[in-house]
Amino acid sequence: MLRRAWEHLVQVFISAEREALPAHDRAVILASAKTLAQRLAAAHADAGQGLDSNDDTWASSLNAVRVGPSAIEGAGFGVFAKRDLPRLTPFCFYPGEYTPAVPASLLYNVDVGSPGSSKVSLCDPKDDDARDTQYLLHLTHLGGSIDGITAPREPAVCAGHVINHPPAGSLPSAEMLEVWWEDLVPNAVNVGRRTPANNVLAKGPWYFDDDSGQFVPIPETHRLPAVVFFTLRDVVAGEELYWDYGARPTKDSSWYVPVKHPATGR
Repeated sequence: MLRRAWEHLVQVFISAEREALPAHDRAVILASAKTLAQRLAAAHADAGQGLDSNDDTWASSLNAVRVGPSAIEGAGFGVFAKRDLPRLTPFCFYPGEYTPAVPASLLYNVDVGSPGSSKVSLCDPKDDDARDTQYLLHLTHLGGSIDGITAPREPAVCAGHVINHPPAGSLPSAEMLEVWWEDLVPNAVNVGRRTPANNVLAKGPWYFDDDSGQFVPIPETHRLPAVVFFTLRDVVAGEELYWDYGARPTKDSSWYVPVKHPATGR
């Protein structure tokens, strides 16, 4: 049986399979996201050895949100609009360490992190064992997972790590878009790997091959994804942004209430 290196983790956040974005909306989001990503890559290149995590030169390009105490009781931090944000405005990325999905030909034995997967385990956020896994995001379109715990803690870039799920009776005001980093910053593979807004490729064993009896390493040449968060509607300055986790509630996740969308009732 193939076993991913991170398969044992107890808590993950996932964006469940959503309805496809209209082509026009996707184009609008991508155009703005490209501008932001290219500014970050250029700022990093100018810095030579990379940007200090306390340097806000690159972060100023994403001067759209702030991180502060959430209005949701017991939720900890949340993400708030610093200014009015029109619908379809990209406002942050979700950086971290990326573990690709195993090759499609092997997915018959793998039930976690594959393209289109919606498997998720939720646990009580008070559980100490969850502290190191609460930033694990499964990509439903590109496949694999991003471990956000490895990213720099600069709110302007990694605010996506602390966007809260809507409280009961509320609707999400944000969504995520998965694209390949090279589609945002062409010909910037090496620079993109080190840009604070982007992901780095995980190192180490990828899966165990029963035929050879060996662990297969993650290929160093694998493409890197970019996860961009954008607004679903007009958001006013000071408003807390919410994102539908699309997870499967369990007995240990009483804090999590699935969103009922008006159009579908689901």
